[in-house]
Amino acid sequence: MKVGLPQRLMVRLMLLTCLGLVAAIALQAAIAYRQQTNAAQASAERRALAIAGTLASAVADDIVAKQFDALDNLLAASVEFDDALRIQISDTEGLLLSHFVKRAARQNERVYDKPGTRIRPPSDKKPSVQQASVSDGYGLVAWHPVSSGVLVGWVAVHIDSSSIQTLQRSFLQSAVLGIVLATTLASLMIYLALKGPVAAITQASQFATRLEQTRGQQLAINDATLEISMLSTALNLASTKLHQQHSELSWSVEKLRKQEAALVNRTEQLDAIFNLNPDGLVTLNAEHRLEFANPAFLAMMGWTLADLRHQEQGVLEQRLREVCLDEGPLAFQSFDAMSEGQTPDERKQIVHLKGPDKRVLQIKARRAQSQALSQILYFRDITYEAEVDRLKSEFLAHAAHELRTPLTSIHGFGELLLQMDLDAQTQRELLETIYRHTGALVKIVNELLDIARIEGRGTQDMHFQALDLGALTQAVIKDLDFDRDRWPLEINLSSQAPSVFADPDKLRQALLNVLNNAQKYSPQGGPIRVSVLEQDKQVGVEIRDHGIGLTPSQLEQIGQRFWRADKSGNIPGTGLGVGIVREILALHGGRLEVQSQHGQGSSFILWLPVAEIQRDNSA
Repeated sequence: MKVGLPQRLMVRLMLLTCLGLVAAIALQAAIAYRQQTNAAQASAERRALAIAGTLASAVADDIVAKQFDALDNLLAASVEFDDALRIQISDTEGLLLSHFVKRAARQNERVYDKPGTRIRPPSDKKPSVQQASVSDGYGLVAWHPVSSGVLVGWVAVHIDSSSIQTLQRSFLQSAVLGIVLATTLASLMIYLALKGPVAAITQASQFATRLEQTRGQQLAINDATLEISMLSTALNLASTKLHQQHSELSWSVEKLRKQEAALVNRTEQLDAIFNLNPDGLVTLNAEHRLEFANPAFLAMMGWTLADLRHQEQGVLEQRLREVCLDEGPLAFQSFDAMSEGQTPDERKQIVHLKGPDKRVLQIKARRAQSQALSQILYFRDITYEAEVDRLKSEFLAHAAHELRTPLTSIHGFGELLLQMDLDAQTQRELLETIYRHTGALVKIVNELLDIARIEGRGTQDMHFQALDLGALTQAVIKDLDFDRDRWPLEINLSSQAPSVFADPDKLRQALLNVLNNAQKYSPQGGPIRVSVLEQDKQVGVEIRDHGIGLTPSQLEQIGQRFWRADKSGNIPGTGLGVGIVREILALHGGRLEVQSQHGQGSSFILWLPVAEIQRDNSA
């Protein structure tokens, strides 16, 4: 049967009372025990010193006269004293002169020690009492000096202390008996005093337990005292109200739990959106201090959240001004100006960052409708879009320029043929010119189509296979159509070079573009050296000429579409060849390395991975 709360309280009260009584009686018994033990010990010590002092006075003359028989007779009589167990007499150095012990049935015995046996008297030469060795079975040893004008010896009296131990045991038994009686009486009195109240509390507790299971219904009250009846009535009313309130509270808690779950879910979604968003997002709290910045913004600016947290709006704007170019409309405006639509592009602004990356950012600011936030800032990296717009504009300008030149010639000479009556020779010359410019126009269009096809289709139209780069280069050289005496070829193609995994047609086109450029940009002639190189699991074809070369600034622009090192127009070309070479090598996982010195020539190296590595990457 489970013990109820009132019974447990009564048991605890009884235990605490008994423990208090036991502690009080034990403390009092300990004090009395200590006092009685100290008194018995002091009495035994005084008795031992008295016996030792009496013997010291009686044996002084016998020791001086060396009357050892008289000493023995005196010790034999003295050992009869109550509690005396052993008496020893020694000279000043501790050499035993006489030694008697008390045996069983009070029979005294002279102990004949070995010659030279010594005892150890006290060092301070004063009467004293010491505890005896446990192995001897003695309790106390009283030492007393024997004097006859000077110290002539020592008396040692061993006293039995068993009476002290008997007194201690008797005292402890009495104390234990008193504790048992006191705790028993106290427990009985407490039980009788608390029996009635505990029964009433138990009845009330049982009523409350049954009331809890009724879920707010009323319970009848039977055979109870007036106080318990009043308490039960109050509990009935309280139970009904509490059940109603519990039902309302449960409904409210369930509603709040669902709202909390929805809020947590929305918060997690927003956190995921903010953290995964490639654009930068920043929020300012009601005090216009930075509250949040997502990883994209921090990576975009190269800052850390620890540097920006709780920074004022003005500090953040100043830091942005320090990293932005200060160029008229591109200069960074304040967030407030953007929020109010006071910037040139209404509520957004385009800024350019300083540094080698030269990023272009689009910044938007909006007033927040929340009391916790003042503004929401949006940063978008539009560097790529800006670069595409710039390249598109340059491409259209260059394409229009390159296309206009042959079209102008074709249109002009065609107009001459239509409007003038020319002889056959002149007509043929004009038609040849028209044909030559038409070929240049077709070449430009074909190269534009090649670039568009490479960028749009990637490797979809390419057919990769293992190729001997040296053999392919040798085949391309045979197809070259220029004066070998004016541009002699120095060929160093190793037959041991590893194979490459490439599209033969595209690679042939790249080699032809570089070789033709080597010939075109060496207008004065000169040798063209073609070599196969190996480096870091890559194979490359180096084409070195002795032409006009490039300056360092020109070398940075090499490969840009329609850009040409020769601005005079004397060297034909569209400015698309090197760009096509770069695109082809990129699709093969390779790269173009260019080295040049102005006026001394250039070196173009077409690097490609060896066939095994290319196959692994493709897989």
